[in-house]
Amino acid sequence: MPDDLLSYVDQTVENRRALIEQLLQQWRKKREDEALALYENCVNLCTSAED
Repeated sequence: MPDDLLSYVDQTVENRRALIEQLLQQWRKKREDEALALYENCVNLCTSAED
């Protein structure tokens, strides 16, 4: 993390650990949603190819 950003976070965030955990949860959820969408697209392609 750049020093300026780290300083800003330290000055404005009460609980840095909670912020990091929340950001990680959001990132994981986004990745899971993207993976699920990709899986659904693959299933749809395979299903339509069988028709």
